[in-house]
Amino acid sequence: MVAASSSTAAVLSELQPVLDRGLVALCRARPAQPVEWLAEWLLANRPPPPAKRRHQPHVKARSNGFASRLKDPYPLRLPVPDEMVPWRVAWPGYAPTEFVMAKVLKADPSRNPGGKSYADAAEPDRELIRTRGSIEYTQLGCDIAFDARGRPLNPRGRTGLADRGALGKWGANFAADPMVTRTNKAGQLELIMIRRNDSSAATSLALPGGMVEAGEQVSTALRREFAEEATNFSDEKLARYEEQTAALFSTGELVYSGYVDDPRNTDHAWMETTAMHFHCSAAFGELLAELNAGSDATEVHWVVIDGPQGVPSMFADHELFVRELLARWSKSK
Repeated sequence: MVAASSSTAAVLSELQPVLDRGLVALCRARPAQPVEWLAEWLLANRPPPPAKRRHQPHVKARSNGFASRLKDPYPLRLPVPDEMVPWRVAWPGYAPTEFVMAKVLKADPSRNPGGKSYADAAEPDRELIRTRGSIEYTQLGCDIAFDARGRPLNPRGRTGLADRGALGKWGANFAADPMVTRTNKAGQLELIMIRRNDSSAATSLALPGGMVEAGEQVSTALRREFAEEATNFSDEKLARYEEQTAALFSTGELVYSGYVDDPRNTDHAWMETTAMHFHCSAAFGELLAELNAGSDATEVHWVVIDGPQGVPSMFADHELFVRELLARWSKSK
């Protein structure tokens, strides 16, 4: 089997969830001219263009304090001024802090041959990194860049931290962020949010997302992560939940796809995500009235996002995703 090029792999990872939804919609519509119908649907629902903030220096990826409450917190990063973030700006004396979490090193596949591991080997495999691809590099129209040691370079520039930090993969680490909403009895839009256990109280609110596993479709990851992070039902509710979840996640709107300004990012490993919006029916919203935190969350709540208090501060770029969702929601009314 011939491995896909980096650009092909990245494009597929971005477009696959849109195509999946288009095919479901096609099966439901059963139009007389299916090819033309699907083409028009894909044009109307194509991924959004790269965000304007792509041309602004990342901020959270240069911040300190991540995992400060855990046993293996991030060390202080080398301070990187805004003007020195781009790789094109020469910095002969640049010496970022080297760091990789112990749990990442323990997950090295060479330590467990034949076993399942979420992490790459300690030495980067350039071909593997190219094959996995990067949504961000593809949107920028260029191939993944590497340093002299064969380590991939963060597409947004320097972070003050080298190696992989808390991230298992060299290069892009792909995530899926489901944005599940409902309309409450007062007519307000509510969004399911979790509170992360690895972040400060001020930035611990987040979407119930997580990593896309190897070989997994983004659409599958979105549904799995939602179940893992936000729901934990009793047996009597489980069958009803699974039936309505299947219907909910069969459709949705792509809100964002690309680089995430994330406090876990390093010079050589970074987060990229696909964030999609799913709006609950009234019946499913009632079923989800009682939420239970999953594996990586300490709390899970319905949070009003279109009220006078506005959107709260959130982890990584999640607040920006929510603001984009709100802008689209207000236009659809």
